[in-house]
Amino acid sequence: ISELKQVPAKAKSKLEEYHKILSGIDDVIAQKQLEVDTHLKELQEQTLKFQGPKKALEEQVGKLTAKEDEARSKLTLAQEALQLMRREEEMGKKKLSEMQASLNDVKALLESKMNDLNNVRQAIPNVDKELHNAKVEMANKRREEAECTENVRQCMAKFEQKRQTVEAFRSQNNLLRCLMAEKSSGNIPGIYGRLGDLGAIDEKYDVAISTTCPPLDYIVVDNVDTAQMCVEFLRRENLGIASFLVLDKQERLRPYMAKLASTPENAPRLFDLIRVADPAVLPAFYFALRDTLIADDITTATRIGMGGSKRYRVVTLKGEVVETSGSMTGGGRSERRGRIGQKVKVDTSKQSSEEVSELKKQLTEEQNRLNNLRNAIHQLDSRIMSLQTDCDRLKKNEQNLSNDIEPLERKAVDLERRLKEQTAKVESIIVDDKDIQRKKAEVAELTKARDKALEEADEAREKVAEINTKIQEVYDRVVGPYQKELDEVRAKKENASKGATKEQSVLNNAQRNMNKALNRKNDLETDQRETDEAIKKLELTEDTQEADINRLNKEKIQNEKVMKEAEVKVKEAFNKNSELDAEEVELKKRCANLTRSLLEQLKSLEHKQGKLNMIESKNGEITVEADKDGIVRYKNVPEYSEEEIKNFNVQDIKFALANLEKRKVDKVLNTNGLVEYVTKLERYDRELEALSDISTKRDKHRQFYEQLKKQRMNEFMDGFTRIGLALKEMYQMITLGGDASLDLVDSLDPFSEGVSFGVRPPKKSWKQITNLSGGEKTLSSLALVFALHHYRPTPLYVMDEIDAALDFRNVSIIGHYIKDRTKNAQFVVISLRNNMFELADRLIGIYKTFDCTKSVAIDPGNIRNIMKPLHILEEMKKRKEEGENHAIDDKYEFQQEMVGNTNASEINMRSTQGSKGLLVATEDLSVNRASCRGGDYNAMAEKRKHRNKSEKNIRILNFRVSANEKKSPQKSEIPTWDVPQTITVRRSPASSQFLNEKNDDDDDDDVAGKVTKEARGDSSGMKNVVSKDVSGIVSQLEAGVVQSSTLNQSVAANAVSDTDRLERFARML
Repeated sequence: ISELKQVPAKAKSKLEEYHKILSGIDDVIAQKQLEVDTHLKELQEQTLKFQGPKKALEEQVGKLTAKEDEARSKLTLAQEALQLMRREEEMGKKKLSEMQASLNDVKALLESKMNDLNNVRQAIPNVDKELHNAKVEMANKRREEAECTENVRQCMAKFEQKRQTVEAFRSQNNLLRCLMAEKSSGNIPGIYGRLGDLGAIDEKYDVAISTTCPPLDYIVVDNVDTAQMCVEFLRRENLGIASFLVLDKQERLRPYMAKLASTPENAPRLFDLIRVADPAVLPAFYFALRDTLIADDITTATRIGMGGSKRYRVVTLKGEVVETSGSMTGGGRSERRGRIGQKVKVDTSKQSSEEVSELKKQLTEEQNRLNNLRNAIHQLDSRIMSLQTDCDRLKKNEQNLSNDIEPLERKAVDLERRLKEQTAKVESIIVDDKDIQRKKAEVAELTKARDKALEEADEAREKVAEINTKIQEVYDRVVGPYQKELDEVRAKKENASKGATKEQSVLNNAQRNMNKALNRKNDLETDQRETDEAIKKLELTEDTQEADINRLNKEKIQNEKVMKEAEVKVKEAFNKNSELDAEEVELKKRCANLTRSLLEQLKSLEHKQGKLNMIESKNGEITVEADKDGIVRYKNVPEYSEEEIKNFNVQDIKFALANLEKRKVDKVLNTNGLVEYVTKLERYDRELEALSDISTKRDKHRQFYEQLKKQRMNEFMDGFTRIGLALKEMYQMITLGGDASLDLVDSLDPFSEGVSFGVRPPKKSWKQITNLSGGEKTLSSLALVFALHHYRPTPLYVMDEIDAALDFRNVSIIGHYIKDRTKNAQFVVISLRNNMFELADRLIGIYKTFDCTKSVAIDPGNIRNIMKPLHILEEMKKRKEEGENHAIDDKYEFQQEMVGNTNASEINMRSTQGSKGLLVATEDLSVNRASCRGGDYNAMAEKRKHRNKSEKNIRILNFRVSANEKKSPQKSEIPTWDVPQTITVRRSPASSQFLNEKNDDDDDDDVAGKVTKEARGDSSGMKNVVSKDVSGIVSQLEAGVVQSSTLNQSVAANAVSDTDRLERFARML
């Protein structure tokens, strides 16, 4: 505090010295500046030939310098981060060592009282560790119990399923065994056996034939009578149901059994792969298989069955079937095997019984394991409760010992706490050697990048330096001595100003620092008093807390007893629930089996009803074919024995025959039935012919439909492929390294499941578009939109804030792509990002004033040309704020900008009053930046070549300056009036001309809605600030006219009228 009291006196002394230096230095600077300005014009004429090459090199240097600065900035940040990592660690360790020393001093006094407490604390971690291990073991046992329970359920389900399968197999074998016994006894000799047992096939095709050929379970018999006898036997013995295949009815298929001449892709016929001992049963196998082909997979099966002119039924090695109608079956649990043997029929009933026994044994083992786990869990539970009690007891003893230690221990405990916090803090800030090495590697890489950028920039700088050296030689000879004197005076002023500002700041802060120190002292004293009061209150509440602890311990013991009783009840309920779960599984299995059996019976009944209808229909056709004469013959002709024939009377038979002949002659024949039959037959022929025509048309339409379907597929796949390639290209272009792809969900039927959009953002893995972030989704969607536009352009797009989730880099990429690559369409983009809307050809702003929505249309290209001179004026104003002596340099710099496209030979400007200035208005007025630093002036420019002589439109007005004289410009006379020192530009779309106005200076707030008029750099000071509404400027732009109160009408009449709506300078001050 004593040092702070001496600061104001020292600051005041230094401040007076700086004020003495600054008192008369402005006049000296003004005088020196006039001398420098006098020689600047001469410097410009001598260095004009160096400006063109230098400007091109400076632009290159600017780009390389920006790259160098970026690399240097990254390197600096990395180096500072490395230093910060080490500095924080050293400071933390130093503070930790100081706190450790203080703690050791306090512990020396408390060592005798801490022994018992340390012993208890050493025991607590062991008990905690043992308790933790017990809990972990309990969790593992619980998990094993859950797994074992699930295994028991699965084993029980497998056991029940296998047992029922074996029972069904035994039932089927029993039926077949009984039938074969009847054959052996000679009661039913026409039984051949089960169809699957009569043949053999390679094991490779077992699944295919077993899945696709249910008739393998049919029983083959020689004729219908044998089948009828088998049915009667099964009904009589109550053996169940069976399907029979009559062999003599299948002889009609023998001509079709011959091997096919050719098949698609030479696929084998399943029938040809069967081996039989008796060729007589081959028609039965052909009845079951027909011309079914075999293929390796479903894709090949589809191509073979549906690809040719003739369709085939095809089955895969996995049992998947492609029907001739186009339907496909397979997958799931429909795969079957074992319906036909490989060499000799094998009885699997014994094997199945062994599997059932094995499953039962496995089930018993899992149940025993489950019981053992539950017993172990019960023991662990008791152990955990005991350990928890011991842990609580030790912690209670620790607390009692801690409470018996004198207040001196509190200080030690506090120091320990602070030491632990500091230790943790130090450990957290300790930097890993790998991190340091990684940071060093990063610094090394950045150093290389910096050096590379520096080398490239230095090469360009050397070229610029050569030109600057030549310019500097001229500058040193012409302007150097005067500029040096001016710089020395300015440096002296700047140093004095900085010193005065610094001392003033010290003077202002001295009292504030004094007040802060006093307030901090008072706060510390208040904190000390509050801490002492809190310690006293804690000592008073100690006894009350001990009584509460005893009461809570009693309640805890009671709650533990209640918890034990509840756990016993929970275990009983859990065991009962397990039994109910097992019973539920068994009932569900039985219900499923009954449902499956019912469905099979209904399917069999439906199949047999169809066969019955077919037989009745064929029976009617056979009857009509056999009775061509229309005479119904007796179906049951009686048979007589020899004794009955001997007893016949020939005379009686002749008499009966004569009576029948007479009745036949006397009976009138009714031909109406025949006529009706003929009519029906003719109608049948007509209908049959119509059916044939309709079938032909149907086939044609079906063929045309297939052709269109194929054409649609080809066109879609062609467009899909092109869009996919364009999407990949667009996404890589937008993200600079990512990847994207469009894939079909179902390659066989693209129109059923749609497409899948996969994206791999840069340096990430592949993901579906639904799993991307907002910005990544936007980029992916835009890439797809641009790919679709590439494939088939759309004339108009409307995009609503597509850049909301993108960073500035991606916004710029999307904006430039829309501007450069999509010129064959119109994009209406709603955006709030300047990186997007600044690239637009037409900008429409929406705003609200006085509760009304309004809009304004802007041409950004024209606005940019308008704003360039305004930005120059803004820089000039900033320089003026630093010192009035820059005014002439600023004026000359802006004049160089204004004549950027005029010939150097036409320029004749002087910076002092009483001289004349030249103003040029051309058809193409593009402003080029020029620099005035170090005597670098660039007045070189080339006028644009005009399209033809009639369009050439140039006006040159010379203005001669006189202090109090003003004349109107004439064709042969030069007008004179006051010379302005700054110029402001405003665009008018109707024409392009230079106008001169007195005592006005517009800056770049014109576009924002205001025009600020500022006094020029003379000694008259600042003038009033005037604001204008932007609507007035917009109306002037649209009308193509800018009013000027000081312009002569003859000057306005000579303004350039530009049909191309070129840039217009609105006002020259």
